[in-house]
Amino acid sequence: VEADSFAWALPFAVVGIPFALAFFYGFATVVARLLWSNDIGRIAALAFGFGLTEWLRDFLFTGFPWNAIGYAAMPVPLLMQSVSVTGMIGMNTLAVFVFSLPALVAARRQLRLGFALLILL
Repeated sequence: VEADSFAWALPFAVVGIPFALAFFYGFATVVARLLWSNDIGRIAALAFGFGLTEWLRDFLFTGFPWNAIGYAAMPVPLLMQSVSVTGMIGMNTLAVFVFSLPALVAARRQLRLGFALLILL
């Protein structure tokens, strides 16, 4: 690709791609807020919202594999084994759920439940 021919598109790519991808994370938080509750359901709602938007991003951008949240679990072989069953979209949902569990501990209302789920997972 010749840089001179496509230099006009550089500002659109540098600004446009992050702008478009930010809508997916914004939509994930809107979905989570619509399903929000005061118990463990809020963690499940957040995980569902991010799982849904990762699925949408895969289809709307024809498999745009940049910055999937599930990649954060790559150093943990036990978590990455679930990819063989659920795929990367399921791994994204599981990663958000697992990595959000400390929020239950921080809320202190469900301290025992949060510790129990962390130990189980």
